[in-house]
Amino acid sequence: MMKQLGFNQTQVIRGILLGITIALSGGVQAAGTCSLSTLKGYYVFNSYGNVNGEEYSESGHEIFDGKGNVTGQSIDKSGVNQKLVGGYTVDRSCVGSITYTQPEASTETIFLGPKGDVFTYIQAGDGDVISGTETRQGK
Repeated sequence: MMKQLGFNQTQVIRGILLGITIALSGGVQAAGTCSLSTLKGYYVFNSYGNVNGEEYSESGHEIFDGKGNVTGQSIDKSGVNQKLVGGYTVDRSCVGSITYTQPEASTETIFLGPKGDVFTYIQAGDGDVISGTETRQGK
């Protein structure tokens, strides 16, 4: 299980990711307008980071059902293909989390753009960090 980063590091990373999300989505989300249904459709992603002191990269796709369930598939830089299964939350301020049960238990913090067309994510702890952006390709 990953240890959480210190308050200042986490806040800096969240601020950077939120800024990127707003820039990519073309506007600022009005307060109190996000829900589970904001995150719905077919998304593609690229993840980058460091795990156990080594570079990490992964690409894939996910389908969010607008009701809190996510499924997908990914392949990492070593060619390992994995099925993704989990659930997600989204609060009114357009911040949420994805909790995967497959291929292993893990949780990412997510920051949605105004229409749910794009979001950034990060998973960090114990010196490891993985982050990326997902972009909706269809509903």
